[in-house]
Amino acid sequence: MFSPPKAAASPMSAGSLPEFRRPDRRPFRPKPKRRPWGTILLVGSGVTLVAALSAYFAIKGFPVLEPPGGQKAPSAVPPHESREFNYRFVFPGGSWKQDNEARVHVKANLLAMRRTNPDAWLALAARDFKTRTPDKNEATTEAVKRLEGYFHGLEWDPAPDSSLAAQPAFVVNFQGKANNSLMKGECYILTHETMTYWFTTWCAAKDAPSMAAEWSKIRDGFSLLGVD
Repeated sequence: MFSPPKAAASPMSAGSLPEFRRPDRRPFRPKPKRRPWGTILLVGSGVTLVAALSAYFAIKGFPVLEPPGGQKAPSAVPPHESREFNYRFVFPGGSWKQDNEARVHVKANLLAMRRTNPDAWLALAARDFKTRTPDKNEATTEAVKRLEGYFHGLEWDPAPDSSLAAQPAFVVNFQGKANNSLMKGECYILTHETMTYWFTTWCAAKDAPSMAAEWSKIRDGFSLLGVD
Protein backbone atom coordinates (compact mmCIF):
# COMPACT_ATOMS: atom_id res chain seq x y z
CA MET A 1 0.00 0.00 0.00
CA PHE A 2 1.29 3.46 -0.92
CA SER A 3 2.73 5.49 2.05
CA PRO A 4 2.98 9.27 1.84
CA PRO A 5 6.55 10.68 1.88
CA LYS A 6 8.05 11.77 5.16
CA ALA A 7 8.25 15.45 5.93
CA ALA A 8 12.00 15.51 6.02
CA ALA A 9 13.35 13.81 2.94
CA SER A 10 16.90 12.63 2.78
CA PRO A 11 19.15 14.46 0.34
CA MET A 12 19.08 13.00 -3.20
CA SER A 13 22.11 10.99 -3.91
CA ALA A 14 24.02 11.46 -7.10
CA GLY A 15 22.51 9.58 -10.02
CA SER A 16 19.20 8.81 -8.25
CA LEU A 17 15.72 9.80 -9.54
CA PRO A 18 13.90 12.75 -7.96
CA GLU A 19 11.46 11.77 -5.27
CA PHE A 20 7.83 11.38 -6.55
CA ARG A 21 5.45 13.90 -5.07
CA ARG A 22 1.75 13.12 -5.26
CA PRO A 23 -0.09 16.01 -6.96
CA ASP A 24 -2.93 17.61 -5.12
CA ARG A 25 -6.28 16.12 -6.23
CA ARG A 26 -8.62 18.47 -8.08
CA PRO A 27 -12.30 17.70 -7.94
CA PHE A 28 -13.94 17.06 -11.33
CA ARG A 29 -15.78 20.08 -12.66
CA PRO A 30 -17.70 19.93 -15.95
CA LYS A 31 -16.29 22.14 -18.67
CA PRO A 32 -18.30 25.28 -19.26
CA LYS A 33 -20.73 24.82 -22.16
CA ARG A 34 -19.84 26.80 -25.24
CA ARG A 35 -22.51 28.04 -27.57
CA PRO A 36 -22.20 26.16 -30.91
CA TRP A 37 -22.06 29.35 -32.97
CA GLY A 38 -20.73 27.51 -36.03
CA THR A 39 -23.65 25.07 -36.06
CA ILE A 40 -26.16 27.86 -35.38
CA LEU A 41 -24.82 29.91 -38.29
CA LEU A 42 -24.81 26.88 -40.63
CA VAL A 43 -28.40 25.90 -39.80
CA GLY A 44 -29.53 29.51 -40.05
CA SER A 45 -27.95 29.88 -43.48
CA GLY A 46 -29.65 26.68 -44.68
CA VAL A 47 -33.07 27.83 -43.48
CA THR A 48 -32.56 31.21 -45.15
CA LEU A 49 -31.56 29.54 -48.45
CA VAL A 50 -34.59 27.22 -48.45
CA ALA A 51 -36.91 30.14 -47.71
CA ALA A 52 -35.36 32.21 -50.51
CA LEU A 53 -35.66 29.37 -53.06
CA SER A 54 -39.26 28.70 -52.04
CA ALA A 55 -40.14 32.35 -52.53
CA TYR A 56 -38.36 32.44 -55.91
CA PHE A 57 -40.12 29.37 -57.30
CA ALA A 58 -43.45 30.54 -55.93
CA ILE A 59 -43.08 33.67 -58.07
CA LYS A 60 -41.23 32.32 -61.12
CA GLY A 61 -42.57 28.77 -61.18
CA PHE A 62 -40.57 25.55 -61.06
CA PRO A 63 -38.08 24.76 -63.84
CA VAL A 64 -39.62 23.30 -66.98
CA LEU A 65 -38.50 20.06 -68.51
CA GLU A 66 -35.38 20.18 -70.67
CA PRO A 67 -35.79 19.97 -74.44
CA PRO A 68 -35.54 16.37 -75.68
CA GLY A 69 -31.96 15.23 -75.28
CA GLY A 70 -31.75 11.81 -73.75
CA GLN A 71 -32.44 12.97 -70.20
CA LYS A 72 -34.70 11.00 -67.96
CA ALA A 73 -38.09 12.55 -67.68
CA PRO A 74 -38.63 13.98 -64.18
CA SER A 75 -41.37 12.28 -62.19
CA ALA A 76 -43.04 15.43 -60.84
CA VAL A 77 -43.26 18.14 -63.50
CA PRO A 78 -46.16 19.91 -65.15
CA PRO A 79 -47.37 18.43 -68.46
CA HIS A 80 -45.19 19.41 -71.40
CA GLU A 81 -46.86 22.02 -73.58
CA SER A 82 -46.10 23.49 -76.99
CA ARG A 83 -47.91 26.66 -78.00
CA GLU A 84 -46.34 26.49 -81.44
CA PHE A 85 -47.82 23.07 -82.16
CA ASN A 86 -50.84 23.49 -79.87
CA TYR A 87 -50.56 20.33 -77.75
CA ARG A 88 -50.02 19.09 -74.21
CA PHE A 89 -48.42 15.78 -73.29
CA VAL A 90 -48.13 14.08 -69.91
CA PHE A 91 -44.87 12.14 -69.94
CA PRO A 92 -45.18 8.49 -68.89
CA GLY A 93 -43.43 7.50 -65.69
CA GLY A 94 -41.40 4.44 -64.83
CA SER A 95 -38.32 3.76 -66.94
CA TRP A 96 -39.35 6.01 -69.84
CA LYS A 97 -36.73 8.54 -70.91
CA GLN A 98 -36.24 10.78 -73.91
CA ASP A 99 -34.43 9.25 -76.88
CA ASN A 100 -32.83 11.49 -79.50
CA GLU A 101 -31.69 8.56 -81.62
CA ALA A 102 -35.23 7.26 -82.11
CA ARG A 103 -36.39 10.81 -82.70
CA VAL A 104 -34.08 11.08 -85.69
CA HIS A 105 -34.87 7.59 -87.00
CA VAL A 106 -38.61 8.19 -87.41
CA LYS A 107 -38.35 11.91 -88.15
CA ALA A 108 -40.21 12.90 -84.99
CA ASN A 109 -39.72 16.65 -84.80
CA LEU A 110 -41.43 16.95 -81.39
CA LEU A 111 -40.13 14.15 -79.18
CA ALA A 112 -39.32 10.46 -78.84
CA MET A 113 -39.01 8.29 -75.74
CA ARG A 114 -37.87 4.80 -74.85
CA ARG A 115 -38.40 2.37 -72.00
CA THR A 116 -36.69 -0.89 -71.06
CA ASN A 117 -37.81 -4.30 -69.84
CA PRO A 118 -39.44 -4.68 -72.25
CA ASP A 119 -37.90 -2.31 -74.77
CA ALA A 120 -40.48 -0.02 -76.33
CA TRP A 121 -40.60 3.37 -78.02
CA LEU A 122 -42.97 6.23 -78.70
CA ALA A 123 -42.58 9.21 -81.02
CA LEU A 124 -44.59 12.34 -81.69
CA ALA A 125 -44.38 14.39 -84.86
CA ALA A 126 -46.46 17.27 -86.20
CA ARG A 127 -46.70 19.44 -89.29
CA ASP A 128 -48.59 22.65 -89.90
CA PHE A 129 -50.01 22.68 -93.43
CA LYS A 130 -50.66 26.42 -92.99
CA THR A 131 -53.63 26.92 -95.31
CA ARG A 132 -55.31 23.52 -95.55
CA THR A 133 -56.16 20.27 -93.79
CA PRO A 134 -54.70 17.17 -95.49
CA ASP A 135 -57.07 14.30 -96.23
CA LYS A 136 -56.70 10.78 -94.85
CA ASN A 137 -54.73 9.52 -97.85
CA GLU A 138 -52.14 12.32 -97.70
CA ALA A 139 -51.70 12.10 -93.92
CA THR A 140 -51.30 8.32 -94.09
CA THR A 141 -48.81 8.51 -96.97
CA GLU A 142 -46.61 10.86 -94.95
CA ALA A 143 -46.79 8.53 -91.93
CA VAL A 144 -45.59 5.62 -94.07
CA LYS A 145 -42.70 7.68 -95.48
CA ARG A 146 -41.53 8.52 -91.97
CA LEU A 147 -41.61 4.84 -90.98
CA GLU A 148 -39.92 3.53 -94.15
CA GLY A 149 -36.79 5.50 -93.32
CA TYR A 150 -36.18 3.34 -90.25
CA PHE A 151 -38.04 0.01 -90.42
CA HIS A 152 -36.62 -2.41 -92.99
CA GLY A 153 -39.13 -4.39 -95.00
CA LEU A 154 -41.95 -2.24 -93.68
CA GLU A 155 -45.43 -3.72 -94.01
CA TRP A 156 -48.51 -1.75 -93.02
CA ASP A 157 -52.27 -1.85 -93.10
CA PRO A 158 -54.91 0.73 -92.30
CA ALA A 159 -56.77 -0.13 -89.08
CA PRO A 160 -60.26 0.95 -88.05
CA ASP A 161 -60.45 4.63 -87.19
CA SER A 162 -60.11 5.47 -83.53
CA SER A 163 -59.47 8.63 -81.50
CA LEU A 164 -56.58 10.70 -80.18
CA ALA A 165 -56.91 13.69 -77.85
CA ALA A 166 -60.65 13.05 -77.84
CA GLN A 167 -60.72 13.72 -81.60
CA PRO A 168 -61.30 11.31 -84.53
CA ALA A 169 -58.03 9.74 -85.69
CA PHE A 170 -56.79 7.47 -88.48
CA VAL A 171 -54.75 4.42 -87.46
CA VAL A 172 -52.02 2.50 -89.27
CA ASN A 173 -50.71 -0.86 -88.01
CA PHE A 174 -47.20 -1.76 -89.16
CA GLN A 175 -44.30 -4.13 -88.73
CA GLY A 176 -40.70 -4.13 -89.88
CA LYS A 177 -37.17 -4.88 -88.72
CA ALA A 178 -35.04 -2.53 -86.65
CA ASN A 179 -31.73 -3.53 -85.07
CA ASN A 180 -32.24 -7.03 -86.50
CA SER A 181 -35.46 -7.49 -84.50
CA LEU A 182 -38.99 -7.69 -85.82
CA MET A 183 -40.97 -4.74 -84.48
CA LYS A 184 -44.71 -4.12 -84.40
CA GLY A 185 -46.41 -0.80 -83.85
CA GLU A 186 -49.22 1.63 -84.46
CA CYS A 187 -49.37 5.16 -85.76
CA TYR A 188 -52.34 7.32 -84.73
CA ILE A 189 -52.92 10.23 -87.11
CA LEU A 190 -54.85 13.28 -86.00
CA THR A 191 -55.71 16.19 -88.30
CA HIS A 192 -57.01 19.32 -86.60
CA GLU A 193 -57.54 22.45 -88.67
CA THR A 194 -54.19 22.97 -90.44
CA MET A 195 -52.14 20.83 -88.02
CA THR A 196 -51.50 17.09 -88.40
CA TYR A 197 -50.04 14.91 -85.63
CA TRP A 198 -48.46 11.45 -85.90
CA PHE A 199 -48.31 9.57 -82.60
CA THR A 200 -46.29 6.38 -83.16
CA THR A 201 -45.61 3.53 -80.74
CA TRP A 202 -43.67 0.31 -81.30
CA CYS A 203 -41.88 -2.57 -79.59
CA ALA A 204 -40.56 -6.06 -80.35
CA ALA A 205 -43.26 -8.19 -81.98
CA LYS A 206 -43.14 -10.69 -79.10
CA ASP A 207 -43.96 -7.92 -76.59
CA ALA A 208 -46.79 -6.32 -78.57
CA PRO A 209 -49.67 -8.10 -76.74
CA SER A 210 -48.36 -7.15 -73.28
CA MET A 211 -47.78 -3.51 -74.30
CA ALA A 212 -51.25 -2.88 -75.74
CA ALA A 213 -52.76 -1.60 -72.48
CA GLU A 214 -49.79 0.68 -71.79
CA TRP A 215 -49.97 2.23 -75.27
CA SER A 216 -53.57 3.21 -74.65
CA LYS A 217 -52.70 4.92 -71.34
CA ILE A 218 -49.78 6.78 -72.91
CA ARG A 219 -51.93 8.10 -75.75
CA ASP A 220 -54.42 9.35 -73.17
CA GLY A 221 -51.71 11.74 -72.01
CA PHE A 222 -51.84 13.62 -75.32
CA SER A 223 -54.31 16.49 -75.74
CA LEU A 224 -54.82 19.66 -77.75
CA LEU A 225 -54.69 23.09 -76.20
CA GLY A 226 -57.92 25.02 -76.13
CA VAL A 227 -59.98 22.05 -77.28
CA ASP A 228 -62.56 20.52 -74.94
